[in-house]
Amino acid sequence: MKLAHARDIRTGGHGWLTNPFFFLLKDPAGAVTLEGPFKALAVLCHFVQHPGQLVTKDDLFAAAWPETVVSDATLASCIQEIRQALGDDAKRPRYIETVHRRGFRFIEKVVSSQ
Repeated sequence: MKLAHARDIRTGGHGWLTNPFFFLLKDPAGAVTLEGPFKALAVLCHFVQHPGQLVTKDDLFAAAWPETVVSDATLASCIQEIRQALGDDAKRPRYIETVHRRGFRFIEKVVSSQ
């Protein structure tokens, strides 16, 4: 996972906190919902570093599995894990929008702090 520098990344109105340096995702109450250098957290960090932008499957493969071949099912499982941690719904997304046959988009506002 390529990160320019460690920082907290908060999503707009919902108060989620991602700290890629410490490999954490915390909910608005401060409870840890994803932890460790898991692939799901690498994918989530890639999303929040590119808010509002179309992110292709190839982009996500390169971000979380560099120089490793993985299946689309592995990525789908990873996206599902993130959605579950965020309480998101693929049919009515608040965070990760599926762009049919093109990729995904992180649709929540992102605020970085040092």
